[in-house]
Amino acid sequence: MDDNKTINLDDLLAGTSLDDVSAESSGYDELKSGYYLSEVTEAKLGNSKSSGLPMVSFRFKVIQDGIIEMTDEENNTYFTRAKHTENRNIFKNYVLKDQKSIKTLVSDLLKYEGDVQGTPILDEILTVEDENGKKKTSLPSTEVLMGCLEVLTGLTIFVKVDVREDKEDKTKTNTWTSLVSWSRATELGLLSDELIVEEE
Repeated sequence: MDDNKTINLDDLLAGTSLDDVSAESSGYDELKSGYYLSEVTEAKLGNSKSSGLPMVSFRFKVIQDGIIEMTDEENNTYFTRAKHTENRNIFKNYVLKDQKSIKTLVSDLLKYEGDVQGTPILDEILTVEDENGKKKTSLPSTEVLMGCLEVLTGLTIFVKVDVREDKEDKTKTNTWTSLVSWSRATELGLLSDELIVEEE
């Protein structure tokens, strides 16, 4: 049955407190610091609206409730699920302004693994041999970058969200996102359901 047909919209509107809503709020609670298994739903090359510089943009869809690290009374750490986070979107942008930003992008591109754990799925595209036969990573053109983004669309990867209190304004938080390779996810225990404690 369609859930939309069983909701009385007037009751829902009248019963919703809007005390904490502003033009800047999204309607969702911020994701907590944790690891979110996500699918790349969009990967594109464009330009930053603010600077006009080239920018690679990723949109991820969380495909299962995230995993957050908790600490018990005895300072032991354990993983638990971040409830109601499945289907949320996470965005990550790379503004390409200098060599450092290109290296950061390529480092993250190499975290996507194929069928062989530890082997980047883009290894064949981004690896070339120099005149001495030594293999090296190369991203020589926009065309190659676009091909990489096309390959990554639809793949899954863990996205780590790190939320920290703003040092200057304690009422605000700063959020960083980074990618976690399958190899690193295995080391952390993110792929083992036995290590995740289900909380009520």
